[in-house]
Amino acid sequence: MGERFGLMFDGWSHGTMHFVGVFALYVVDGHLKRTLLSLSPLDDGSHDSDAHIAELSNMLTVYNKATSMFLFVVADNCNTNRSITTKLGIPLVVNDLMSQLRQPNNTAELFKLTHLRAKKRNATRWSSTYDMLQRYAELRAHARLIEDVEDTLPSSNDHKKLIEGLGDLRKMESVYKRLREFESGIVKVCGDARLMLGEAAALKRFEHLHEQDAQSVTAGKRKKRADDYASQIIRQGGNKKSKNNTASYLALAALVPSTSNTCERLFSECKVVLTPRRSILLPAHFETLLFLHVNKDL
Repeated sequence: MGERFGLMFDGWSHGTMHFVGVFALYVVDGHLKRTLLSLSPLDDGSHDSDAHIAELSNMLTVYNKATSMFLFVVADNCNTNRSITTKLGIPLVVNDLMSQLRQPNNTAELFKLTHLRAKKRNATRWSSTYDMLQRYAELRAHARLIEDVEDTLPSSNDHKKLIEGLGDLRKMESVYKRLREFESGIVKVCGDARLMLGEAAALKRFEHLHEQDAQSVTAGKRKKRADDYASQIIRQGGNKKSKNNTASYLALAALVPSTSNTCERLFSECKVVLTPRRSILLPAHFETLLFLHVNKDL
C-alpha cells in the first residue's frame, strides 16, 4: 500500500469486548483497494480518542508504517458529536431555554425586544450547538426581561461556563469550516474543477508538484477577514509553494469513500462468525478468521 494511504475504522461491541476494525485505503491500477489491517479488541478501560490513537499507532508499527503516512481517516463521528456536548456539560440547559423562547407567547414578547430569533440544537449537526450558544449570548439580556422564561435562564456560574465554552467552540467552528473545504475540495478534484485557496490548503498532503505547464490553482480575489484558528494552524504547519509550481493530486484524492460502510459490512460478517457456540473463541483466532476471509483476494 506504499507510504501514502488512508485509513477507515469503526468500532463494534460484543459482550464485554469492544473491537476496532481498521481498513487501509490505497490505489492500485486506478482502482481503490480496501484491505483489512486489524480487528483487535481495545484494552479494558478508557475507549476515548487517545485509546484509539494508541491502537492505530501500534497496529501500523506491525506493518512498518507510521501515523504520519496516512493522508485521511474515514470514520463515523457520531460518538464525537455526543462527546462534545457531554464535555461542555450545559448545552442542554440552553436548549431548554431556546425551546421556551420559541413558544408563541414568548416569541411575541421577544419580538418586541429584538429581531433575533431563538435557535435550538440539532442532534445530527454539531455546528448547531455553536450556533445555539452564540444566539444565547446575544439573547440573554433580552430573555431576562421575559417573565415566563426567567426560571429557565442558566445561573451566573453556568453563564460564565457557557461563555468560556463558546470561545472553544468558536475555534472548533473554524476547524469545522476547514473540514468542509476538505470535502468540497475532494469533490472538485473528482470533477477536475478549480480549487479555492482554502480547498487547496486542505488538500496539500495529496499534492504532486510539477513545473508550471498547466493551469494553476486559483481562488479569485482573497477577501480581507480576521484570522481564524484553523488558518493559524495551516500557516504554522505549511510551507509556501514557489510561484513556478502548480499542484496536481494523487489518484487517491478522487477516490476517498464518503462513509465507513465497509466497516459496517465487516461487523455484519463478525456476527455470523462469532455465534454463541463460538463465544470462547480467542480474539486473536477471531481476528485471523476475519482477516483471511476479508482479504482473500490478496
